[in-house]
Amino acid sequence: MCLQERLFKPQCTRFHGFDHVRIRGSVDPDLAQAVVSAMKRQPALPSASKLLEKLISWNGRGEKALLESDPLTALVYWNAANTNLLAARNRRAWPGFVEATGTDYTDHLSDVAFQIQSNRAQAYLQVAQTGLLGDDPEGPFMTWMTQVFSACSDAMQMGKILGTDWTASDDQQATVFYRWAKAHRLAEEDVHFAENAIRRAADLRPGDQEILSEMRRILDWKASVGLP
Repeated sequence: MCLQERLFKPQCTRFHGFDHVRIRGSVDPDLAQAVVSAMKRQPALPSASKLLEKLISWNGRGEKALLESDPLTALVYWNAANTNLLAARNRRAWPGFVEATGTDYTDHLSDVAFQIQSNRAQAYLQVAQTGLLGDDPEGPFMTWMTQVFSACSDAMQMGKILGTDWTASDDQQATVFYRWAKAHRLAEEDVHFAENAIRRAADLRPGDQEILSEMRRILDWKASVGLP
């Protein structure tokens, strides 16, 4: 087995079942075609119980790391969980998997997937705020704020992404809207979206002092840029 074959071997497993794959660069054309063909072959989806157990385990490890003030390690677990789930979701067999496992299972899976995305948003916020990624406002800070936006968006669409009818609870949505609004304020990006998001959070969780404090910061920001 040549060096390039050895380098591609793990990717064949990781991206099994993906239909649209291209390999560019200085790669032997026959090897590139063989690798793409291997990726497109449909392996069996993981068992329902093992998939859910793996996601729950990684989510728990991420939460433990965050409690220990280690958001970067937390993100390793949550990003791995997210990649693993999306790899399964992107296989052609996924709709049949959802139908076969039933609503109780897919609701549980969707709930855990939502938690993972919400947690990712929190961790990216912490990393950016603590300066672990540098001080350049046009560099890593904004890169990871974009990750917050993406994680919040995916969390709110989790039922659609997984092809289930699951919907997040009011409390879960309030948490994500709060994080979404805060990220926009910190990034100084789209004050109107930030205000709408924090007001939505306040409606979903009335009286929450953390949400109300963030609303005051956003309204102060809005006033500071001369908006009514």
